[in-house]
Amino acid sequence: DATTFGTGQLIKAALQARCRTVLIGVGGTATGEGGAGALEALGLKYLDKYGNGISPRPKDLIRLHHVDWTSLDKRLSQTKIYVICDVTNPLLGPRGSARTFGPQKGARPHEVQFLENVLRKWSHFARVQTKDQPGAGAAGALAFGLSSFIGARLVRGTPFIMKLLNWERIARKASIILTGEGRLDKTSFSGKVIGEIIRRKGRARVYVVCGRTSFTSPLARKKGIQKCVEMGPNGFKNPAIQLAIATRKLGIELRNSPSL
Repeated sequence: DATTFGTGQLIKAALQARCRTVLIGVGGTATGEGGAGALEALGLKYLDKYGNGISPRPKDLIRLHHVDWTSLDKRLSQTKIYVICDVTNPLLGPRGSARTFGPQKGARPHEVQFLENVLRKWSHFARVQTKDQPGAGAAGALAFGLSSFIGARLVRGTPFIMKLLNWERIARKASIILTGEGRLDKTSFSGKVIGEIIRRKGRARVYVVCGRTSFTSPLARKKGIQKCVEMGPNGFKNPAIQLAIATRKLGIELRNSPSL
């Protein structure tokens, strides 16, 4: 039922503010419609085989027969758009958007397959095919929609931001790095922030606060994490309180560490 329409509204607001370089950070979305909603906000219209307009919601997009490009915002042709994505997943297949991130967000097996079918159908209408490009599957495949339909450039998110922040210089001065992750698991090391931080941490020790983790302490240390504190299921109910408790636990450990 959900779409990325709001993201398209943000892009349009940037165009109206005369921005000609737009950076779009793509993380999780509440849907898997390949950016169809964002593109609708920028002027695309969708029709079924009878010529009736349909919404970009996945349950309607499965009936897509024709894309009307005539109202697409002309300012996009004079705008550089960078889609900043952490993950390297393509659009479709075992490592694709639906199969990788659908279960992570709560989709059941039949819903995952439905979203895969929607994205496969959607990909046939692209002007430039980027479905196999690393990162195309990011954020419910919003990255694919923006790159294949309006020519946005996909860039690796964390290195891009680290360069802007001059990360290497900052990390050299650090003895500890405190970072966070929604769910710490094997996907955290396939292009996401935490994996890049560990690769570029220098001599600093990395401490993590996360919502949930599937890692044991020895495995976390093997990955380069000194200690991870999990907020657990109560993190959803009282996030501010649980975050405070988690960081306090880390604070106590850091104060008692003789090497820091």
